Formats: sequence, C-alpha cells, structure tokens
Amino acid sequence: MLTPAAPDFPSQMVERCAHCHEPYAESFADSYHGQATTLGSENVATCHDCHGSHGIYPASDPRSMVSQGQRLKTCQQCHTQATASFALFQPHADHNDRARYPYVYWSYHLMTALLIGTFTLFGVHTVLWIARLSIDALRGGSRHADHAGD
Repeated sequence: MLTPAAPDFPSQMVERCAHCHEPYAESFADSYHGQATTLGSENVATCHDCHGSHGIYPASDPRSMVSQGQRLKTCQQCHTQATASFALFQPHADHNDRARYPYVYWSYHLMTALLIGTFTLFGVHTVLWIARLSIDALRGGSRHADHAGD
C-alpha cells in the first residue's frame, strides 16, 4: 500500500495520476517540479500537494484545493510568501494551445524563433569566416597579418 510516508511516494503518485491524466503528466514533467521529481528530489510538490490525495474535485468546485478561492492557500503550503499574483501561475499550460494560453504560446514560439535565428546567423557567420580564412591561406597568408602591429 502506498502511503505519504513512503520514500518513493512523490514519484509513485505522479505515475498513478499519469495513467488517467496523461496531458497533465506531460506538462508536469516539463515543469520545475516535474524535473526535480524526476531527478529524485523529495522536497518538491507533486500532484497530491496541489490537488490532494483524497476528495479530489475539479478546479471549478469550491472544495478543490486548486479552485479560485483555495489556490493561494494551497500554494502557500510550500511557498509561504506567495501572493495572489503567484497563484495565477498556470502549472499545466500547453505551449501549443494558442486559444487557452496565448501568452505562453507566443512566448514559447517567439523565443524558439529567436533561438533558431541566432544560431542560424552565427552558423552562417562562422562558415563565411572559415571560407575567408581558407581563401586567405590559399593566397599565401592573411592580409590582416601585415597590420597586426598597427
């Protein structure tokens, strides 16, 4: 029987929840809490810390630990200094769902484009620089070597 006192309780809970809640398990795995859990941390929130272990209700139900009225209190169990703004965090936001999470969607896609653009620009720059050095070497040395002392 799995109990909260068991050393592997956090990871076991995540596996149990993932059987029925696969999309949420994927977004959890991408989060800080999910990655820390995967690395074996026992001091990080998993499913039961935010949603409870028994009497789990939909977020729309006021009895739910993640309902609008309860969310801040739930966050403050671990993050004692959490404010109302902190509780607005969307732990299961999907960066591919533009309709439900437009800020996450655009942030993810614009930052990805920026990263790809930067690597592409510097990759092209490096190739052109190597080509220039090769041409200079074939011509008998760098034309910049003559001005090294200037």
